[in-house]
Amino acid sequence: MFELPSLLSFAAAGIYCVTGSVCAIAGSTARTKRQDYWHVWAWCLIALLFSALAFSRILSLEDILRADLRDWLRVEGAISSRRVWQGYALAAAILISAVAGLLGFFKLSRITNSRRDVAVGLALTSCGAMLALIVVRVISLHAVDQLLYGRFKLNWIGDLGLTVTVVFAAAFYVQTVRSRPK
Repeated sequence: MFELPSLLSFAAAGIYCVTGSVCAIAGSTARTKRQDYWHVWAWCLIALLFSALAFSRILSLEDILRADLRDWLRVEGAISSRRVWQGYALAAAILISAVAGLLGFFKLSRITNSRRDVAVGLALTSCGAMLALIVVRVISLHAVDQLLYGRFKLNWIGDLGLTVTVVFAAAFYVQTVRSRPK
C-alpha cells in the first residue's frame, strides 16, 4: 500500500529541488560563458542526480528497494544469514567508494587549474559521497543504522552537509564565472 511521504521527506525533496536548480543554473552559466565542456556536463549531471533524489524521496524508493532486497533474501532462504551478506555488501561499497574517491581525486588534481575547477570537483566529490551514503542506507546493516539514525543523526548531517556543499559550490561557481572580466 502506498504511504504518503513524511514532512521531512517533502522537505528533503524540496532541498534537493533547490540544489538541482542551482546546479542547472551553474550548468547554464558554464555553457553561456563558454567554460570547459566538462563543467557543463558535470553541472547538468549533478542537477539530474538531485532531481532523481527528489523523486526518490517523494516516492520512498530507498525504502521500497530495501524491502525488496529483504523479500528477495526471504525467497532465497538467506534471510537468516543476511547480516553476512550485508557485511560483504557494505565492505564492497566502502571499497568501491574509496577507490572511486582516490581515482577522482587524482584525476581532478591533474586538471584543476582554477577555482572553477575546484568548485566542480568539490560538487562531484560530494555527489559521490552522497551516492555512497545512499548505498549504505539501502544495505541497512544494523550496526551502521545505529550510527546513521542514532543519537547524533549522522544520516541527516551527512545528507544535508553534502547537499549544502553542492549548493555552495554551484553558487560559488556561478559567482566566479559571472565576475570574470571579458
